[in-house]
Amino acid sequence: ALARVANRIPAPYFPEQMEIVGGTANDRVRDALRAAEASMPAVSFRHSPEVSSETASKLLGACSFGWLDYFGTGRVWPGMVFKSSSFAALCAHGIVPILSHQEESLSVGMDRFPGPYFCMEKTARFPEEADLRQTQQALHAWYNRNASSVHAATVYAEALR
Repeated sequence: ALARVANRIPAPYFPEQMEIVGGTANDRVRDALRAAEASMPAVSFRHSPEVSSETASKLLGACSFGWLDYFGTGRVWPGMVFKSSSFAALCAHGIVPILSHQEESLSVGMDRFPGPYFCMEKTARFPEEADLRQTQQALHAWYNRNASSVHAATVYAEALR
């Protein structure tokens, strides 16, 4: 799916390397990687399946953007990305999530999520290059306020009182 929208990725953000973190090594994944490599020969793809959380964190620490395309062609409902552990991992590492579908706005209560950013065949939204660092910091801060395990534990504790 990324290959279909690659022409929408701004030149300064076009990947040299793609880290595929987690999942399992199987023929379906290997076939998808071969197809991606064939359609995007300038990009180096590396799959690190079934890694520990420490290894995943190290791999993610070197990334700027994360491509999230696991919703298929099914109906997308507002805020569904908040249920994703992959989305949370990206935000926790200050990685800009790039969705495969368009969300106008996402928020938890009145706390608006930075972006959201997306890349589709006919349209895309990425942060401005000059604002990338600030956007990454804002994502990390938003995650800490709204989705971190400390925040979740506080919410659960309050609910159980």
